[in-house]
Amino acid sequence: DGEYKIYLQAEDVAGNKTDVIEATSAFIVDSTNPTVKITSPVSNSVVNKAVTFVGTVQDSNIADSAKPVLEYLTNGTSWTAITGTTATLDGQSWTITDVDTTKIHNTTAAQVVNFRVKFTDKAANLGTSADYKLTIDQNADRPEIKLTNINISASAISSNKVMGVISDDDGDVSKLYRIATSKYTRRSIIMAYKITDACLSCGACAGECPAGAIAEGDGKYEINADACLDCGACAATCPAGAIEE
Repeated sequence: DGEYKIYLQAEDVAGNKTDVIEATSAFIVDSTNPTVKITSPVSNSVVNKAVTFVGTVQDSNIADSAKPVLEYLTNGTSWTAITGTTATLDGQSWTITDVDTTKIHNTTAAQVVNFRVKFTDKAANLGTSADYKLTIDQNADRPEIKLTNINISASAISSNKVMGVISDDDGDVSKLYRIATSKYTRRSIIMAYKITDACLSCGACAGECPAGAIAEGDGKYEINADACLDCGACAATCPAGAIEE
């Protein structure tokens, strides 16, 4: 491997030689594959939803426009390229964002999946990372609820208020439900939909609501949280787009 030029000189049977001419400009002989590594997520960790892959590539002849290609293997025989992602290269560091794991595995049972990343340099040498195992478990990352004023092991409580905290590492919690223990029915406490000040008070949403949870309020229509089914029928019918999720 290295940089070379080709020079030519002709000689006849009488020993006469031409001048040496430069036949080519400098070119690089490269037979070395890029060295590719995945550094994040942590190997053998549990992932779900959208995931970002990070790693490095080492090669003296890689194009600035080169992009990493992420592949996965679940059946033990054929690798599948993952599409719909955003891949970037900054020096020797690469990033692949928007990897939707639900398109790879989206059942309740966890699944171990092999991943690898491939890079091609200017000489068409292909570098492939070592197989990288991750467990996809879409059921492992639920919000956590902790009660702060009730001992859940007690048979009776002295307060009619339930207080606590709710957290989720994917962001804000959009829905919180109250469960009626007698029938195990679910009632929304944090509604997925709300009526904004853009409401025209036309009443279209109220007529569309299957639960009768919308009524005219002070200056605009309002949603009754206890009756709301979070079905979205109201948002779909609102002519002003005043109902947001």
